Amino acid sequence: MPASVFARFNRALVVWIAAFLSSGSIALWMLNRAGHLPPPPLTATNCIDEKFKFLHETTLTDRNLIAVGSSVTWRNLDFSAVDGRWKSLRPVNAAPCYLQIHQTAYLTEFLLDEIPTARVVVSVVSMQDFQNCSEDEKFFDSSIARRYISARETSWHLYFTNFRPRLFLQDVAKIRSMRDGTRNREPLVMDQYGSGPLTFTPPEVRSDRAATPECLKHMERLARELRDKGVAWVVVLLPPMPAWGRSYDPSGSRDLSWRQGVKAHLERTGTVVLDGRFGPAVDDNDFTDPDHLHWSTVPAFTRWIFRSLNQQSAIRAAFKDDASAL
Repeated sequence: MPASVFARFNRALVVWIAAFLSSGSIALWMLNRAGHLPPPPLTATNCIDEKFKFLHETTLTDRNLIAVGSSVTWRNLDFSAVDGRWKSLRPVNAAPCYLQIHQTAYLTEFLLDEIPTARVVVSVVSMQDFQNCSEDEKFFDSSIARRYISARETSWHLYFTNFRPRLFLQDVAKIRSMRDGTRNREPLVMDQYGSGPLTFTPPEVRSDRAATPECLKHMERLARELRDKGVAWVVVLLPPMPAWGRSYDPSGSRDLSWRQGVKAHLERTGTVVLDGRFGPAVDDNDFTDPDHLHWSTVPAFTRWIFRSLNQQSAIRAAFKDDASAL
């Protein structure tokens, strides 16, 4: 084949690629202007990628407390309820959604590398976080996330390198209503700390679940790593939703076994464990579903957490200048 044919082919390929990138960039710009541009697809899961977008846009260099976990952490902490009482508290809720506890461990290790000022990690958990730890824990590329979050690298190229047409178009259609809270059962609304309120009613009982033993082992491994780094870990067990218990665990034995298992694996690591059963009294209307409190209940739950932490020497040591304000 003559060399001129290869030359024409290469020129055509370059022109085609340039046209694709140019048209794609224009389309992304137009979607962004219209408020329909999904977050950069680090994972192609919108509620995870939206949290990475929040972290990208947020100053993290002085944060001394980070909340990490699944949506059980994301949606069940309201730091504005305690901000004025803990004078040096500089929290960020870095929890996304859908994580199992081994994936929470992976994200926690990544965040502590990016936020070396963090002295305390808080994770609110439910049995949902302990169902299946057999999937790959590395649910995102840490090198890409590091450049995106810490180096504030531009994100446009991510739309091309991790492009998934079907998921992208689905998100284009709904991302705006998720961000403004119109889709109130899957909102991506976040407060200044990164927490994500849920406010829909009536509450949903949803499906059954059960913890698996390997997840507890992953949790204990993370606890030991945090202890070795001198970082205090606070694990808060969400109170059980009464309606879920009536439907799937009427004796309460499975819920109690899970709570005892968490405590047994953490008691020798120095981790602070708070059991929400002994927190503010709750009924079904205080929940949106078994894993999330209604946002109107979250402030009291958060205040109970921090009042309980006042009794913990490890936490008091982490916030020495707050001792009189706790």
